[in-house]
Amino acid sequence: MHMTAAKHMKPDPEFDAAADSAFRASRDELAGFISELERFAEQAQQIKDQAAEVYARAKARGYDTKAIKAVIKAKNTDPAKRAEAQEVFDFYMEVLGL
Repeated sequence: MHMTAAKHMKPDPEFDAAADSAFRASRDELAGFISELERFAEQAQQIKDQAAEVYARAKARGYDTKAIKAVIKAKNTDPAKRAEAQEVFDFYMEVLGL
């Protein structure tokens, strides 16, 4: 993608050089963003793999991994929202006679 002055204008080498320089800078900046995001994706995958290993060890020791995930989710939920959700759950269980 090469930028030049409009066809009805006389050629302007300074403009073309500045446009080329800006394009290269934008391209380099974009490449930098993509590279950084790719690195983060790799790191995220490594963390997911490590978490899977921990879950596998916990399961091998007899722990219920679904329960562990629920505990982690509950710990990361606002206490008031968690209490409200528990109340709704308890109410539904009562309505169903469970």
